[in-house]
Amino acid sequence: KQATTFHIASGTHYDIGYTIGGQFSKQITNFCAQFPELKSSLLPYYNCREGRSIYEGFLASCNAAFPQYVEEIKGMSDGSGVAFENLFLLNCLNEMITFSKKCTDIDDTTGCTSVFINRPDLKILAHNEDHSPYMEANAYIACSKIDDNLVKKNVVQEDREYITAYCYPGFLLGGTFGFNNHGMIFTCNGLYPTEAHRECIPRRFVDRSLLGASSVTQAVKILENNKHGMAYGVCCNMASVKDKDNMWALEVGPKHQHYLHTIPQQNDPNKDCHYIHVNFAKYLEIEEIPAVRFGSTMNRYKRATSLPPPRSVSDICNILGDTECKEYPIYRTPRPTDRSLTLSTAVFNILENKVDIHLKNTKDDKTPAFTLPLNML
Repeated sequence: KQATTFHIASGTHYDIGYTIGGQFSKQITNFCAQFPELKSSLLPYYNCREGRSIYEGFLASCNAAFPQYVEEIKGMSDGSGVAFENLFLLNCLNEMITFSKKCTDIDDTTGCTSVFINRPDLKILAHNEDHSPYMEANAYIACSKIDDNLVKKNVVQEDREYITAYCYPGFLLGGTFGFNNHGMIFTCNGLYPTEAHRECIPRRFVDRSLLGASSVTQAVKILENNKHGMAYGVCCNMASVKDKDNMWALEVGPKHQHYLHTIPQQNDPNKDCHYIHVNFAKYLEIEEIPAVRFGSTMNRYKRATSLPPPRSVSDICNILGDTECKEYPIYRTPRPTDRSLTLSTAVFNILENKVDIHLKNTKDDKTPAFTLPLNML
């Protein structure tokens, strides 16, 4: 498994996209040539009247609500040489597949597992990043210093957006795991409603917007200020190096649904101090695809919650590396019952101000491939 650290100097959203596109043009080009869903579902649907209409509706909504992220995709397209339409389609992946009525193509393949510990002496947010095996050789880590406001007016440094994130080729930053210069930490669990919604904002754009939030309060305001609503669903798990008492799971559902669950610090050493979130809505009442209840998602959750409550980083690594369930393991490798692959594992240690990024099973090999300081920006 290979991921590349990458640092970008200050620039506009377009500049960031262009630099990422140029630096990782091989990965983006290879992925777009190999990814079956792009060739078999997204492009054929885009080339029919209904699909083109839905695409144009999403593009118009994104230009109205988040034009800066459309600029990032334009830059990535120009830098990589991959058509803008292909990259925009990737960033509407689940929505477009749902609309194309190819719901058999939608499963919880892209689901992930997040585990929290929140007590005074140990604060951990850890996450398995699971997706298609086609991502494995093409994913990368991007560190971006975005300063679009300098073009428009003089601003203080605190207004700039510095973010580090694990990235899929051709996708916007966000939707995986990452952190920013405000001390906010994010991991994402996809949610899988049975329906997507026209002219709302695709999940990947909402993910990207949340990655820049300076606080959990601002994250909620970003959702409230999005008048177009959400086209699909996600749970954004959050922690903060500045507000260490609480952690959060922010579920976002279709249109204007969202629910913020707080995971408070547990001061009693005799009580459980952990929390687990996977790919089903715990708090929102949304109809979800059958695979969520019968496939990997629920099996991972049942297995994780059946294990002894984690009390240490090693315990969390053992949960995220668990392979006991042969059909639907927590640490995933492709098999007939489960197409997905655990690409990487991030262990954010809030008190030690660092993230360990693992490219191997954390139960068998607890040595990270990368360790990044959370104040590197």
